[in-house]
Amino acid sequence: MECVYEKYIRDFRCKYYILKTTKGYVGIKIEKINPNGEILEECSVENVDKDERKVRELLRRINKGKVTPITLKDVIADSAI
Repeated sequence: MECVYEKYIRDFRCKYYILKTTKGYVGIKIEKINPNGEILEECSVENVDKDERKVRELLRRINKGKVTPITLKDVIADSAI
């Protein structure tokens, strides 16, 4: 798991990760963290695509759009990857 982005959004921060699975798929994980460092929410999707470049581009857009863990699965489902 590789943390690629970290973004402060209002009173919390989100960390955005690239996941690599044993079956060759690349996934995404987001953690929502409070100011005390406690993880409030997290969500991961392990089988986004086998092309890491495409997943990194999607993760860049997710970070730019300030996507939180609660909406990650919907955003990935709606993406054109």
